[in-house]
Amino acid sequence: MKDFDLLQWAAFIAILIGGLNLGLMGLLNINMFSVFFGTGFLERLMYLIVGVSSGYLIHTLFKNKTA
Repeated sequence: MKDFDLLQWAAFIAILIGGLNLGLMGLLNINMFSVFFGTGFLERLMYLIVGVSSGYLIHTLFKNKTA
């Protein structure tokens, strides 16, 4: 984890934020993305960023396992 480059760190932080948002949704029924960004394009963009980040980190994990 200490060998992450800037893009991997950004993806990791996006995943953490998305995970916290999902935890709050499950526990308190509060969607922090819609609180901060409204219920429009920016909220959907945040979900897209979290989804792409998770795919990127999964790809990085399996790429490093085979090397």
